[in-house]
Amino acid sequence: MSSIDSQNPKVFALVLAAGRSRRFGGDKRQAALPCGRTLLTASLENARNEFGNVGLVLRTDDDAEALGIPADVTIIRSEHADLGMGHSLASGIAALMDSAAEAVAILLADMPWIKPQTLRDLAAMANPQRIAVPMHGGQRGHPVIIGRQFWPTLLTLEGD
Repeated sequence: MSSIDSQNPKVFALVLAAGRSRRFGGDKRQAALPCGRTLLTASLENARNEFGNVGLVLRTDDDAEALGIPADVTIIRSEHADLGMGHSLASGIAALMDSAAEAVAILLADMPWIKPQTLRDLAAMANPQRIAVPMHGGQRGHPVIIGRQFWPTLLTLEGD
């Protein structure tokens, strides 16, 4: 397991994976894709390919090894993940506060088909004073890049 330190690059990727997948009917993070990888490992691979450092927000009872998490991914535990994604995001941001990152890319663990160019384009727009959101067909999408200036507000998030 990797750790967050002051040598992080400009953008730190934070993958949110602490949900219970209740609507899915099982742990969707472990759902097998046609390529043989799981939904989670494919999503992590995309983040690892485009960002220097990647953090993964998990529940306190998750087994990172059983989920197949690579050693270079920083594991962040969200003690209150069951209270909603806001709590998970706040946990992830709290873990980054002492890093040198200027911005964070917020990715979801169930989005393995985000195009690498989308990640590169968003990372290029990263700025401590900016929030960058991809658009497709007039709709906002994922991931979102959030500049450091906004992190204190994210620490207060709760629920969904």
